Amino acid sequence: MNALLSSNRQFCLGIACALGGLGIALAEPAGPAANAAPREPVQKQAEPLVASLNLSDERRKQIMAELKRLDEDKSPPWATTLGSPDGRRIARESLARHGYTQNQLAWVDALPDDVPADVRGYVVALHARQLLRQGPPDIEMQWPEWDEGETPGTEPDEQEKQAVVIDHTAGDDAETLLNSFIPRNVVYRSLHASFVQMGENLDKLRAGFIPMPPIQDGEIVKAGDIYQGVPLLTLRLTEEGYYDPAAVAAAAELEIEAAAKEPAEEAPEKDEPSGPVYSEELAEAVKRFQEHHGREADGILGPNTLEELNRSPDQEYEILRLNLHRARMLPDAPGDRFLIVNIPSTHVFAFSKSDTPVLGMRTIVGQTIRNRQTPVFRDVMTLLEFAPYWNVPVSIAGRTIVPNARKNSGYLEQNNFEIVPSYQSDNPRPVNNNTLSQVASGSLLVHQKPGPKNALGSVKFLFPNDYAIYLHDTPDDELFDQAQRDFSNGCIRVENPAALAEFVLGPQGWDRERVEQALARSETKRVEVEQPINVYIIYLTAFPTWDATDERQIRFYPDIYSHDQDHLLKVNEGEKSNE
Repeated sequence: MNALLSSNRQFCLGIACALGGLGIALAEPAGPAANAAPREPVQKQAEPLVASLNLSDERRKQIMAELKRLDEDKSPPWATTLGSPDGRRIARESLARHGYTQNQLAWVDALPDDVPADVRGYVVALHARQLLRQGPPDIEMQWPEWDEGETPGTEPDEQEKQAVVIDHTAGDDAETLLNSFIPRNVVYRSLHASFVQMGENLDKLRAGFIPMPPIQDGEIVKAGDIYQGVPLLTLRLTEEGYYDPAAVAAAAELEIEAAAKEPAEEAPEKDEPSGPVYSEELAEAVKRFQEHHGREADGILGPNTLEELNRSPDQEYEILRLNLHRARMLPDAPGDRFLIVNIPSTHVFAFSKSDTPVLGMRTIVGQTIRNRQTPVFRDVMTLLEFAPYWNVPVSIAGRTIVPNARKNSGYLEQNNFEIVPSYQSDNPRPVNNNTLSQVASGSLLVHQKPGPKNALGSVKFLFPNDYAIYLHDTPDDELFDQAQRDFSNGCIRVENPAALAEFVLGPQGWDRERVEQALARSETKRVEVEQPINVYIIYLTAFPTWDATDERQIRFYPDIYSHDQDHLLKVNEGEKSNE
């Protein structure tokens, strides 16, 4: 992992700075006494400690390479402090605050004591830095392709310019040293604040958690229906801040007063309900709950909403912990201008020299079918194409285009598709059984001409990558009204392409009027992005809201590709095997 593994080089630089006087101002120690035996190299002394950490080969090699660089005659004060019992306690507490469980921290106390304290402190610092900067090793495996792309500002040369410089005032302050390793990206900071807050309130949340009574299979509960769980639901939503009984009572009082001023009308007789009624006011509170959990905010109690309501605080806390580790993968310096596409929340956010997005919009992402899921990776947007051709991937052409064309001989013409020897060709081939067979085998290709039926709409935003993934417009705007928007074959459709194009091209003189003119074109126009924009496509089921009107800092979203489920199952199995 090129960019993020370079974070280890950051620490080496920090150590070198500290030892060389660049980070921590240290007086040059006196040389060893003439009759003193030379000290064994640090990496040699540290070998049994590193072996006890049970690291992957890659992470072990990182630590050993960094130890090799250390000047064993000039250990900084924090090294001895971190190697002491009190320093190790500080390391445990720091890592626990950032998402590590007691089982994951057993290594701190298990380090052998038969080495000098400063050597032990080096190992604690180096491994703690790996954990704080990179997360647990299994997190890396969740995003295996993350570093395949290149994003300016996150590559090794740039990372070293931002290397962690240990403040000279730290001296032997182990906590200050460890704090300097904490990720600084905006997503991590937001998730960490929520993680700490939830951890502090976990006992209270556990005490107030009440599972909801089930509903019959295939049934739903709408406002006005009888639901035996109404008292419990009211209590839960009140405890969690979604429902305000005082406000509801005040509104009811106003309605009574207004009704008293109107002429009395004889009300039709109604059958009295035989149980607690799921009221309009409670349905409004459920809407707020649904919105916070990435569900369709319709106020209807169905299986998906009940599943969210019956997720315990401990389960939600573990999901938050998992996403906190994932957020470490984002760089501290994501670039002056960048995009974050979060797959589970189906949104894209644009940032410009700020931790608050200047633009946000809904997206449509890849389907849940394995080979149609949107991958997690990062790259650089360098090109916009107005009135684009859609170069139909061979797999989609064989799976969809060919069967439709065999059923309807006019299908290709009706939808502006052409059979071509190459995507750039302007020499279309006739449509017949022979050419359709060649399309199915991949020896001929299909592209779709620009126009109102084009699947890419009026513009596509290109960041060349091995997955052929990009952002684009769509003619199917009605799909953005769905709560869960996983309808594409892997690419990312954007709700407001004009606003996104204006953000991308604004620094080079494009205003909304010029963008709209380009979107109305019938001929393809390619525009290079003069200030390339970093694009981060990520998978976080807990994600910041950036909504000033929302008291909740983060929202939870459906695990549409089951990545949470798979990971938490492995974690639970691993913990059971260690018992």
